[in-house]
Amino acid sequence: MRSTLAGIGAAMAMLGIAVAPPASADVIRAPKAVTVVVSSSMTSLDFGQVVTTAPGAYVAAWNAAGPMVWARASARGVARLRGVAPSSALTPGTSRWEIEDGTDNPVLGIPVTVLRQTWVSPPVLTQYTPVGLLVSGSSWHYDIRTGRYAGDRLSPVYVQVFGARGWSTVRTAITGISGGFTVLIPATAGVMTVRLVRPAGVAGGVTGGTGAMRSVGIS
Repeated sequence: MRSTLAGIGAAMAMLGIAVAPPASADVIRAPKAVTVVVSSSMTSLDFGQVVTTAPGAYVAAWNAAGPMVWARASARGVARLRGVAPSSALTPGTSRWEIEDGTDNPVLGIPVTVLRQTWVSPPVLTQYTPVGLLVSGSSWHYDIRTGRYAGDRLSPVYVQVFGARGWSTVRTAITGISGGFTVLIPATAGVMTVRLVRPAGVAGGVTGGTGAMRSVGIS
């Protein structure tokens, strides 16, 4: 995935932006890793400060689809590499990106983790028996392919109950093909307060999420 920034420079020249001659600059410092969260059709990318050995060099971050964000270094060779990119050009999970300047030498490879935003519903609570409480809910994530939220399939969701020591997980539910589930948990007399928690799934590229809590009186 090695390439040149000549196209970027040419495009900027067409817009009337002054473009410096090719510089013998090398990228010498960049972040060790970056994590981004996708929740809409465009995603913010921020690689922080990138340093090259020459002023005025153009620096860009690339993935397999091409350059995602670029900037021109200052007189001290420092560039703040941030911007927005189409979410459709991002791949969930962790992959190798490259940061390079106009010379293409050297190219720095860094891991970039792309997580899709999760949304978790409040629980629906129904007393089933004197000792059992039915808990229903759903977990969703932003789908890059369709540009909409889709139900998590076969994903864990923690059913948590608030008690004297805070929140504790009493059951781990597994979502169905549409992201929903219903499980039975032990019921205790009085008011029970329940919430749903979706743990982060870095391998599959989704964030964690916590739904709003709900309470129910158990007789």
